[in-house]
Amino acid sequence: MSAKSNKKSRISRPKIMGRKKQPVPKPVEEEDSAPRITSDTVAEHREEILSGARRFIYPLQHSRKRVVVISSLIIGAVIIGSVAFSSLLLYRYQSTSNFAYRVSEIIPYPIAKVDGKYVAYENYLFELNYSLFYYNNYDQEGVDIDSVEGEQLVKQLKSQALEKVKLDAMARKLAEANNITISEDQIDRQIEVIRNQGGIGDSDQSLAEILRSSYNWDIADLRRTIKLQLLRQSLPRLLDQETIQDADAATQELAAGAKFSDVVLKYSDDQLTKDGGGVLGVISRTDTALPPEFIDAAFSLGEGETSDIVESRFGLHIIKVNKVTGDEREVAHILLQYFDVDQYLRDELEKVEVVNYITIQ
Repeated sequence: MSAKSNKKSRISRPKIMGRKKQPVPKPVEEEDSAPRITSDTVAEHREEILSGARRFIYPLQHSRKRVVVISSLIIGAVIIGSVAFSSLLLYRYQSTSNFAYRVSEIIPYPIAKVDGKYVAYENYLFELNYSLFYYNNYDQEGVDIDSVEGEQLVKQLKSQALEKVKLDAMARKLAEANNITISEDQIDRQIEVIRNQGGIGDSDQSLAEILRSSYNWDIADLRRTIKLQLLRQSLPRLLDQETIQDADAATQELAAGAKFSDVVLKYSDDQLTKDGGGVLGVISRTDTALPPEFIDAAFSLGEGETSDIVESRFGLHIIKVNKVTGDEREVAHILLQYFDVDQYLRDELEKVEVVNYITIQ
């Protein structure tokens, strides 16, 4: 490279006029960007942080309360609507559907009030549905429930069911007043008698199938019905002392050597057998014309033996086995009937205040 070119390259560029030199910014001190937290200011800073968080927390709390209030209102409206619908179903339309029955099981609607105590609507539907099931499945006359004649039949069954639950309520009242109770053992013994009479055996499944097909019941329904039957049967024992005294007198005369046929003539209320020495004829264990208590007692006796007093729904029996032939017995009996329990309960109902919450339609 020549000396001339080196000289040219060393020529400095001209300065630009009017451009000022920018001042260099001073470094920001650390205490200007983040204040220092000391033991004296820690409480103040904590409050600042919490106050900032509260702006987010309070709206959430208010929202949660609002959700609770709205949910409660919705649930309340559903409950009120369900109660109103159920009330119309039972009282206005008097539905006998399975849904109506389940509703009455859950909500204790009353069907009547007897002497200040409510009678459950569920009791009424239980009795009514059993009767309807029978006529729908076993009515030999072939009554069409949907016909005009059938509507009259249903109305009659409703009236009978309503009367029965009111009589049952009076029976419970009298039993409670006289400290009468029915134990589970009593119910078990009665079911055992039914099993033996029907040849059902010990299988609960077989019993349940028979109940379902015959009555549309389960075993709990059977126990419930038996308990009420035993409760009713216990009332005459307490209230009809005259019949009990006659039964005791007949037993004593037989024990003293009196002729069975003579005692029959003197005490028995069975007008069909009274003149024939009380002879009923030949019976078997599966005989359904006689109460199970009677059958059970008769087959516990040997030939020529006489029972003690046996109580059934018909009254008081004294049973004699005249002859034993295989699995059959030829029997005679003395029947002493209690007063009509239903009529007694009707008379008692007339003495107290009774309110019906439906008019049969």
